[in-house]
Amino acid sequence: AIPFGLIFMYFTSFTLTHISCQVITCSLPKVAVDPHFESAWSVSAAGILLGYASVAAAFGYVSHGFIIDSAGNRYGPLFGLMFSMWGCGLSALLMSFSTSVLQLTIGAAFLRFCYAAGMPSLLKAIQLTIPFEHHGLAIGVVGFASRTGA
Repeated sequence: AIPFGLIFMYFTSFTLTHISCQVITCSLPKVAVDPHFESAWSVSAAGILLGYASVAAAFGYVSHGFIIDSAGNRYGPLFGLMFSMWGCGLSALLMSFSTSVLQLTIGAAFLRFCYAAGMPSLLKAIQLTIPFEHHGLAIGVVGFASRTGA
């Protein structure tokens, strides 16, 4: 039987991670008109923010993959999913209080770093809990979750 309950749980966790990650995309056009934002906002500031966030995600994928594997089959996926959801939520909260380009950039970079723990931990969880013949379905549903969050 296809374990739809587990697949739905993985779908939900990755959707929640992705929704918080969209804070970056949705907030950039509004930063220039935010009365609480004290720094000057420009297109180059947006580019710098996105560049640092992308580099943080790249480092996150490598480091989280190593940590998830090192933590073992029992705690690795749990650590990755918890870090991803907790870190993304905290980062989105901190970004909402940002008043400068530096604060917003640090928040976005931390958010993308935490976000990067989601995919390796979900793939590890799928490998451990979903029968092999249903891996394609589970990974496809998790991939769809990333677009649902967008």
